[in-house]
Amino acid sequence: MLDVIDFRQQWISWGKPIQVPFKHSLYFTDLAHVICLYRTGQFQVELVTVKPNTNVPKHRHPNVESSAVYVTGDFGYGDDKEGLLYYDKLQKERGGTHALFMKAKKDGYLGEPHYATVFDKGAAWLSFERWENKEPTTVLLDWEGEPLDELHRKLLNGKA
Repeated sequence: MLDVIDFRQQWISWGKPIQVPFKHSLYFTDLAHVICLYRTGQFQVELVTVKPNTNVPKHRHPNVESSAVYVTGDFGYGDDKEGLLYYDKLQKERGGTHALFMKAKKDGYLGEPHYATVFDKGAAWLSFERWENKEPTTVLLDWEGEPLDELHRKLLNGKA
């Protein structure tokens, strides 16, 4: 069975195609924007952007195996002080883009709690996803934990 890491590698080998699906493709909260760039069956790639100086609260996506890949910006994952120091050393250009471009923080995880701190520049990453037992929508809706903001709370309650 194909896992999220295999899917990520395939999508990259296909030339990173963008084919935004008709359904469940664009979501907004006050602090984050998410667009689905590609979907096939239970797999999808979402581009997540988060506004500067934002704390993404601890949460999990119980029905999604995912792998986050750095695109651009200034952020760290949780309390990972070593990781943040390593990240600071990589704040440089490599080949015309950021040194961390398309690097994964961690290979696939399913339902594990995680959180992030977004600094002055804001942040963007790709979320590679394999959805279990439900139709793919967005990780903003498959969310257990404190919401990002009031608009996100309304999305989770089906009132936005």
